Amino acid sequence: MSLVWSSVAIADEPLSVRVGYDQSFKVGRWTPIVVENASPNARACEAIVTDPDGVGVAHPLTRQVADGASSLTRWACVVRSGRLDGGLEVRVLGDGPVPLQHRRLSASQVSKSSADDSDRSEFAACLSLRQSDPVWLEIGTAIELLKPISGLHAIRSGAMPRAVEIPWALDGVDGIWVTSRVALSETARVELERWLRRGGHLVVTVATGIDEFQQTPWAGLLKSVVEPHGRSRTTDLSGIESFAVHGRKILGGNRTPVPITTLSRSDGQILAACLEGPYLTRSGIGFGLVTAIGIDPTAAPMSRWDGRTNFVRRLLLGTTNSESAKSSARSSLSQSGITDLASQWRAAAIHIPEIGRPTLWGALGLLLVYAAVIGPLDYLLVHKLLKRPHWTWASLPLLVAVASIGTVWLAHAANGDVPKLTQLDVVDIDSSRQEVVARSWATAYATENTLWHVEAAPARLSANRPQKILSWLGFPENASGGMYRDSGFDTGHAVARSAVDRSSLDGIPIAQWSSKSLTSEAIWVSETPLIESQLTSTVAGELDGPVVHHLPFDLLDWVVVFDKWIYRPHPRAGEAATIWRADQPWTPKDERNYGRELRGFLQRTVATKKQGKKGSVQEDVLVVKERYNVLNLDPADILQMLTLHESAGGKGYTGLDHHSLHAFDVTPLLSLDRAIVIARVAEPTTEWQFNGEARPPTRHHGFVRFLLPVRRIGDASGFRFMPKIEVNSPTPQETEQKPKDKDSAPNESKTP
Repeated sequence: MSLVWSSVAIADEPLSVRVGYDQSFKVGRWTPIVVENASPNARACEAIVTDPDGVGVAHPLTRQVADGASSLTRWACVVRSGRLDGGLEVRVLGDGPVPLQHRRLSASQVSKSSADDSDRSEFAACLSLRQSDPVWLEIGTAIELLKPISGLHAIRSGAMPRAVEIPWALDGVDGIWVTSRVALSETARVELERWLRRGGHLVVTVATGIDEFQQTPWAGLLKSVVEPHGRSRTTDLSGIESFAVHGRKILGGNRTPVPITTLSRSDGQILAACLEGPYLTRSGIGFGLVTAIGIDPTAAPMSRWDGRTNFVRRLLLGTTNSESAKSSARSSLSQSGITDLASQWRAAAIHIPEIGRPTLWGALGLLLVYAAVIGPLDYLLVHKLLKRPHWTWASLPLLVAVASIGTVWLAHAANGDVPKLTQLDVVDIDSSRQEVVARSWATAYATENTLWHVEAAPARLSANRPQKILSWLGFPENASGGMYRDSGFDTGHAVARSAVDRSSLDGIPIAQWSSKSLTSEAIWVSETPLIESQLTSTVAGELDGPVVHHLPFDLLDWVVVFDKWIYRPHPRAGEAATIWRADQPWTPKDERNYGRELRGFLQRTVATKKQGKKGSVQEDVLVVKERYNVLNLDPADILQMLTLHESAGGKGYTGLDHHSLHAFDVTPLLSLDRAIVIARVAEPTTEWQFNGEARPPTRHHGFVRFLLPVRRIGDASGFRFMPKIEVNSPTPQETEQKPKDKDSAPNESKTP
C-alpha cells in the first residue's frame, strides 16, 4: 500500500515544495526537501513532520542561492517522517509571529498506479513508501532499465539530481545506476561517497575507453575499484546469460561482435567474462558495493534480449523473478508481531528490566477485581451482612479512595523514582580508510513531566570533527510506536525542534513514567590507525596473517568471519571470556581458534551419529538445527543475525525481513576479499546528554565491527570468482571442521 500526499496552499504566492527525487519519500529515512518561490523577506523556513509517537518535529531549512535573476529564494534540508500517513507542513517565517507563507501536505491512501508522475508533479503530491520498497536512482541511461522490474521503485533522471548535494539526502535510496558520462560535482561526490561507504550499492556502466574514463570524476571516486583495461569487441556473452539464469540466448550476440570495456580486477568478484577479459565485476568500498559493467545494456543486442529484465533484477536485488516468487510463497504470517529484524533490535533497545510493567492480562485482572469490590462485594457487605443499604453512600467513596491510593502506591513502587537509560552501541570501522561510524540506540525513562534537550557525542574514541545526526527511533510495524500504524487525532500537537545540522533535538515532550527512544550516528576518519591487518588467503580458503587493533578498550568474545567460515577463539583456562587487548596481535592459526562452517554455526546446527540397525555397520547422521527465536532480546544474538542474515539463510531461516537495517548485512562483502570481526565492548562508545547533563546508562550493550581486507595469494588467473549459478541451492548442513582445526569442538554452537 502506498500513500499520496495532497497539498493545500495558504498564501498569496504558492510555495513550490519538492520532496525526494520524484515527489516520493521512504518513511523513516532522511529525505531531501526543496522549497522554492519563497518570499525575499523570509528570515527562516521550517518543515514539520511527525515522529512515530505523534510528536511534530520541526526541521529548519537552510537558504541557498537562487538560480537565475529571480528575487525569490530557495531553501533546502532533509526531513524524516515517522508515519506512513503523516503530514508535512512548510512555514516561511519573517520578523513577525505570523508565517509569510504556509503550505500543508496531507496524506490520502491510494495505490501507486493511480497517480502517475505528471499528476504528482502538478498537484505537488508526495508518494509515501514503506521501508520494504527498494528505491533506485537511474541516472544518464539512454532508455529505462529499472522501470520494468516489479517491486522496485525506480526514479530516472538525465543528470545527477541537485538534491544529492544536500547532506544525508541519499539515506532513503537503496542503490544508484549511473553511466560514467554523467557529470558529478564535488559536493555531490562527497555525499555519494558517504552514502556508498555506509552500505549503498552503486552500479556504473563503463562504455568508454581508459583515457576518457580517467578524465571523469568517477575515476577518482572509484579509484582501485573500477579500472578499465581497454576497449574490445566480443561475440561471447554467455557470462551474462549464465548470470541472469535465463534459458534464452542473446540473439545476434554470437554473430556480430559487441563493443565492450574490459575491466581490471585488483580485488572483488568477476561476475561475467570472455576471452578478452572480464566485463562485469563487483567490489567493495567501505560497507557498500560497486558493480561495474563494461557493456551497454541499452544497446543492441542486449536491448532486444528478453532476459535483460531478469539480468538487471539479479544484478540489483540478487534474485530472479522465479526466485522472488518462491521466496514469497515461503513467507508466513508472524504471530509475534515482529516481521523485521529491525523490530527485534528495537525491542532490545527499549527493554528496561528494572521497570516491571503489568501484562495486558494482569491489567484486565486488576480491573475485574476493582469492579468486583465496588460492585457485588460492596452490595453483599452493606445489604446482606450489615443490613444498612444507605451506608453505600459512605462505603462506595471509601472503597474508591482506597483503590485510588493503592493504585498510586503500586504505580510508584513499580515505576520507581530514578531516571533510567538503556543504551545499545555499535561502532563500525573500515580498516582500509580508518573510517569510523559510531551508532547508538537509547531509550530514556523519565520520572516526571518535562521537556528534553538531547545531544549525543562519541565517547572513548578520539573523534576528529565528526558528522553527527540525531533523531527518534521507530520500527516498521503496525503496532504502537510503529511507523505503519494510522495516525490519531493528537498527532503533531506538540512540536520538538531539530538543530540545523541535525545533531540535537530540543523540546522533546516526555510524560511521567514514560520513555522516549532515540538514535544517533557519528562519522569521522581517524587521524591515527585503529586497525592494522595483513590477512591473506590461499586458493583453499585458509586464512592467515596478523591483525592488531589500537582501540582504547579491550575486545571481548570476538569472532572473525571470512567467506563461508567463522573463527571463534576460546577463552583460556580460568577466564570467563576471551580478551583481545590493544596492540596484541591475533592470527587465525592461533591454537585457541576454532573454525566452523558459517551457516551451521548461525543456525546452531548439531550433528549426531545414530547407530544403524542391528547387525549393520552403517551409521546414520542426524542433523538438527535450532529454530530462530524472534522473541530473543539478547543484543549479541540479534546483531550477529543483522550482520550475517543472508549467510544464515535469510528469511527462509529467520522468518523475518531485513529491510530497515539491510546495510548491516555484510554477507555480500564476504565473497569480495573482506573479513568481518564482531566483538563486544564493556564501555559505552556514545555519551548521551539530557538538558546538558550526561546520563550514564543503567543497561548497556556495546559492540565493535571492523572490516578487514584479505589479500588472495596463489590465484593468478582471477577466474576463481566466476559464480556458480544454482537456482535452487539447498541449505548447507555441513558442520565438520576444517582439517587444520583438529581440536575444535564439532557441536560448538554458542553465539559470540
